Amino acid sequence: MSEVHVSERLGDGHIDIATDAGIVIARHRLATAGSGAQVRDHGHVVALDTLTQAGASSSRRPHRRKERIPPGETARNAAEALRRNTTTTHPATPTEASVIDLSVYDAPHRTGPNSHDHHQCDSC
Repeated sequence: MSEVHVSERLGDGHIDIATDAGIVIARHRLATAGSGAQVRDHGHVVALDTLTQAGASSSRRPHRRKERIPPGETARNAAEALRRNTTTTHPATPTEASVIDLSVYDAPHRTGPNSHDHHQCDSC
C-alpha cells in the first residue's frame, strides 16, 4: 500500500489527498470552522450506510438514527406551551426606524468622476 499526503491551503475550504508523486487523487470539502458539522461525500454516506446495514442483525432493533421515535410527554407539553403563548412583543423603537446615510462620511474620501465637491461631514 502507498502513502498519501493530505494538504490544506488556508482559505480554500477543502483538503487535497495526493500521491507521493503529487497527483491529487481526492478533494474533500470542509465544513465551516467551529460549526461542529461533518461534510460527507454522497459515496461515503452510501458506503457507511451499507457497512452499517451489513453489520446489523435483523433480530436486533434498528440503529437509533433510523428509528422514528414519537415525541415524549415533555416535548408535547413544550409544544403545547408554545401554541398557547399569547405574549406580544413591542419593539424598543417604532417601526419607522431611523435611517442613517453613511455616504456623507465616505464622500470626502471619494475621488473620480462620481465624487461630489460638497459634503456634510462635520468631522473633516
